[in-house]
Amino acid sequence: MTDALHPNGRCTCGGEGKCVWCKRVLLLEIDDIVSSLKKSVEPLVKIADAYDANALDNEARKHWGKNYENTNNEDPNDITLYSGRGGKELLTLSDCLKARETVKRLEEYYGTLRTRLS
Repeated sequence: MTDALHPNGRCTCGGEGKCVWCKRVLLLEIDDIVSSLKKSVEPLVKIADAYDANALDNEARKHWGKNYENTNNEDPNDITLYSGRGGKELLTLSDCLKARETVKRLEEYYGTLRTRLS
C-alpha cells in the first residue's frame, strides 16, 4: 500500500505502530485473528442459538410441554451435550453459551480497537 505518508508503501516509524502503515498492517493481523477465533467457536455459537430457539432435544430444551409452558430450570453446566468414552464430559450447554458471549465481547472490543487504530 502506498499513500502520501508512505510513498514507498513502507513503515516510517521504525515498527513502533505509530504510522499509518503499521496501523494498517496491525488491522489486517487483527482481522485474521478475529476471523479465526469466530470460525473456531461458530459450532458452539450455533448450539447456543439453537437453545434459545428451543431447537435442541430432550433435557437441553429451553421450554417444554404441549404449549411450551414449562421452562427448563436445569443449570446449563449440568446439561451435557456430548460425552466421550467412559462418560467423560466433553461439551456442556454452558460451554456453548460462554463461547457465544465471548464472540460478542470480542466483536465489541474489535470494533473499538478498529476505531482507535483508524
